[in-house]
Amino acid sequence: MATQTKIITHILNALQIDLIAIGIIYFMPEIVSATSLPIYLCEPMRILTLIGLAHTGKENALILAIGLPLLGYLTGGHPHEIKSGIMAIELIINILLFYAIRSHLPIILAMPLAIISSKLVYYGLKWAAVSASLIEAPIIATPISFQIGVLVASTLYVWWYLKK
Repeated sequence: MATQTKIITHILNALQIDLIAIGIIYFMPEIVSATSLPIYLCEPMRILTLIGLAHTGKENALILAIGLPLLGYLTGGHPHEIKSGIMAIELIINILLFYAIRSHLPIILAMPLAIISSKLVYYGLKWAAVSASLIEAPIIATPISFQIGVLVASTLYVWWYLKK
């Protein structure tokens, strides 16, 4: 009975996090328009995926990594379909790499290493897409300072939550 309750609680927790993440991504254009703040520069898909990772584990984080960029494209046309695919690949690599190196390094080192490595893949793929004229965008659109802030905040949050 206790195991069944634990499973149901985990599923409900994952569902709650997923619905909040879906709502945030779905309403992102309206949130940005209403606040006049470029919230998308704070990498909401990464933050939401890593919150999912911390609270619900690898499988649900992978669902978010694939689903959030797809949802953003399907509901608002942003990011561009190719960029959405590149973002999904980046987030998947972030999660898989984190779990691969987590057993060898402390979380406080594994997470930033996974984020930086996945970003290198993202920028490599984005450069290739821009070079092939598949998308028109600057290679680095989000200021590095914002990216460092998200890296530090995400790392500290995942470390804090998982060390409990």
